[in-house]
Amino acid sequence: MKTSDPDTILVISPVSDRAGPKRAERGIAGTLASNVAHSVSVPMLKQNMESFFNQIREILDSGVDCAGAFQVSEIEVCAQISGEGQVALMGSGAKIEAQGGIKFTLCRIPR
Repeated sequence: MKTSDPDTILVISPVSDRAGPKRAERGIAGTLASNVAHSVSVPMLKQNMESFFNQIREILDSGVDCAGAFQVSEIEVCAQISGEGQVALMGSGAKIEAQGGIKFTLCRIPR
C-alpha cells in the first residue's frame, strides 16, 4: 500500500457504500477490512487545505475573542480528509481518535 509518486498521498477512509446492515467489527483485522486506501493528489489536497483555512480564518476574524474577563488564546480545530481529498470540519460527537482526523491548534500571535 505504498505510493512512489511524490505528487500523491494515500488517504485511508471507511468503505461507506457497502450493501446490507453493518457488521460489528472484531479486532484490528475487521477495522482494517472496513477501510480502503485512496491516492490523492498533493497539489489538490494543498489547495483544499488552503481553502479550508481561508474559511476558518473568515469565521474567526468576524468572531468575538473575549468572554467577560477571559480572552481566547488558542482554538482547536479538528478536520477530516475524505478519499477524494476534501477537507471538512469535524462536527460535534465525532471522535478524532476513531476517525483518524487532523487536529490543528491555532494560537494567538502576541501583539
